[in-house]
Amino acid sequence: MSSKTKTGGWFLDDESAGIGYNPYPKVKRLTEQEKKKLAQLKKEKKA
Repeated sequence: MSSKTKTGGWFLDDESAGIGYNPYPKVKRLTEQEKKKLAQLKKEKKA
C-alpha cells in the first residue's frame, strides 16, 4: 500500500515491497522501473 503525503511525495507503507519511492518530493527522480511499478500499483488499487 502506498499513499500520497501532504507534501505530494510518496509514502510507502509496506517497505517489504521493495519499491523505492522518493520520500522527498522536491527531488523527483523516478527510474523507468519505478514508474512502471507505480503505474502497476495504481492499476491494482483501482481493480
